[in-house]
Amino acid sequence: MPKKIPHVTNQMFLNCMFQDMPEDTRAILATFDGDPNDESGDRRWKWKAKPWQLGQGAWQIPKEQNNYFAISVFKRDQQTGRFRRTKTNFVQLCAVMIDDIGTKVPKTKIKLPLTATIETSPGNFQGFYRIKPSPGARDLETALRLLDQMVKSGLTADGSDPGMKGVTRYGRLPSGVNGKIKYVEQLGAPFVVRATQWNPERAYTAERIAKAFGLNISAPPKREPLPVPPGAIKQRTDEFNSLLQALGDAGLYLASRGGWHDIECPWIDQHTDRGATGTSLVTPSAANRWAGGFRCHHGHCQERSIRDLYAWQRAFDALQEEEV
Repeated sequence: MPKKIPHVTNQMFLNCMFQDMPEDTRAILATFDGDPNDESGDRRWKWKAKPWQLGQGAWQIPKEQNNYFAISVFKRDQQTGRFRRTKTNFVQLCAVMIDDIGTKVPKTKIKLPLTATIETSPGNFQGFYRIKPSPGARDLETALRLLDQMVKSGLTADGSDPGMKGVTRYGRLPSGVNGKIKYVEQLGAPFVVRATQWNPERAYTAERIAKAFGLNISAPPKREPLPVPPGAIKQRTDEFNSLLQALGDAGLYLASRGGWHDIECPWIDQHTDRGATGTSLVTPSAANRWAGGFRCHHGHCQERSIRDLYAWQRAFDALQEEEV
């Protein structure tokens, strides 16, 4: 006889997934009305991070809204003092999510019994593993390798889902709705999200999950970098200085501090909270093979590199030439 599934509240779910969260860390929640894909209006309020800690009530999460949680816990941001959902503030992986089970990912690919399964749209499920504390769960690079290898093993529709790779990934809570407009049109109302499997006693280390799926999450061997020709050093330095000039001309350059250059991100409109801090360039040096570097702490820029800044510069320079 099939096991009867209890009504899983958001409080039950959060207490389970984050029962091992370290002190002075927070889980990050997001809750809002309407269509998650609607880009109109102020995204800052739609995806505004709501820090949550173990022992805190979840009564403030309305059942009539889209309700999300991030799969990791985070420390306070050094610049703002706030708890923010960024790789830089990552402390520990607490859950692993497999998306689109039943529609894009066959159930036969699930090699380890899940802690929870949530139906997030008709016939479509998100599966979750609760992660026990372990070296692999606390090390950012190991956690990233685990998520990346799971994607490459076929646990997404096309083996390249960028969202699943991130330790900042959002999953849905078990009590709430899916407000995407297509479901409202099909059903006459938002789809009501619900848990269809609940086994809170199931928990695994990151290493156990990797073994079950046949993944290698060990650190790759370090390679000695090839020497950079002197001519290339000058060229890369000149290109970097030109980039700084373009950022200054665009009004995006903020300040210099010990080899770092604080800037306003050119893609600030895509930041969840439209935060203007947390974006920097590092000066070219031998440590980065004279290539410089780009770092933006906001989730929508996690995959961007300094190459994207140079592409932005080319577009900016071309626009300036048109206006002359």
